[in-house]
Amino acid sequence: MLLSIWMPQQMGGGDPGRIAAQVVAGMGFLGAGAIIKLGNSIRGLTTAASLWLTAAIGLTIGAGMYIAAGIVIALALVTLILLHFLEQKIFPEDNWKKENSMPRETTPAAGQVKAGEDSSQTLTTSLKGEVSRVQEN
Repeated sequence: MLLSIWMPQQMGGGDPGRIAAQVVAGMGFLGAGAIIKLGNSIRGLTTAASLWLTAAIGLTIGAGMYIAAGIVIALALVTLILLHFLEQKIFPEDNWKKENSMPRETTPAAGQVKAGEDSSQTLTTSLKGEVSRVQEN
């Protein structure tokens, strides 16, 4: 941020907000990538907002406004912690997991070692099965 202020002064012109504008635009793209839609649920909004906030704090520190950045950091941490506890009260995690969990296989995949089983034996058995399946085709 100090660079975007210093350069126009030294070079005799320019827009001091250009670096900040590019940081905001870049963080917007990163934040958009953090947002995921699963069924009727949207995840990652807090992550996206936190990414943007982190960039804003970085610009504030870059401008030399350390006290303002410290206050914003403290407010952001308090807000995120309080909202996390509030979210847990309103939306218990068990309910979210049941509604939005993706189906998983209950049986081990081919070549996956079960607890207490010899991995070389499992690998050999899996490879024999695959070889015979390929030979049949």
